[in-house]
Amino acid sequence: GAPNYFPNSFSGPMDDVAKYSPSQFTVSGDCARYNSADDDNFTQVTTFWTKVLNDEERMRLVKNIAGHVKDAKDFIQKRCVQQFTKVHPDFGNGIARELQKHQVSG
Repeated sequence: GAPNYFPNSFSGPMDDVAKYSPSQFTVSGDCARYNSADDDNFTQVTTFWTKVLNDEERMRLVKNIAGHVKDAKDFIQKRCVQQFTKVHPDFGNGIARELQKHQVSG
């Protein structure tokens, strides 16, 4: 079936701002919404990749992620590789290599 979350890549449920807008509330002083789109979402996991995991653990993680993504649509696989490359180039490249192996053997 189609995903039941928003945003998604398959024209599933859409955000209905009119129907589900935040409820009104009273505040004192200045108030604004915080856009977290440019937050640092990679430093912590980069540290985990570089300083916590050893080579064997990194390879297991790469194979595990690739194994879970291998049946996804190509554009989702590419997006996955792009996101993990932001963590560390070796992480993204490793997932890409494993996905290629699955395509050849698939």
